[in-house]
Amino acid sequence: MLTYTTKESLLTVGTSYKDYYQTKNLSQNSQDIQADGFSIVGREEGKYAVTITGSVSATNKDLNEITVVWGEE
Repeated sequence: MLTYTTKESLLTVGTSYKDYYQTKNLSQNSQDIQADGFSIVGREEGKYAVTITGSVSATNKDLNEITVVWGEE
């Protein structure tokens, strides 16, 4: 699990992750990307699963918090 903050917009970050994972031919794929937050869930059967979420930081409204959870299967 990795959590980081960025000043980049949630729409930009979410779209970048979406574009990257669209090239990976995931068997299970769910994407919800909006200006105020995003969620991407994907799985490549037998290899890995990934969940990426983005939202405004709870401690600093000028930053956005991105959490990436990635695990091998």
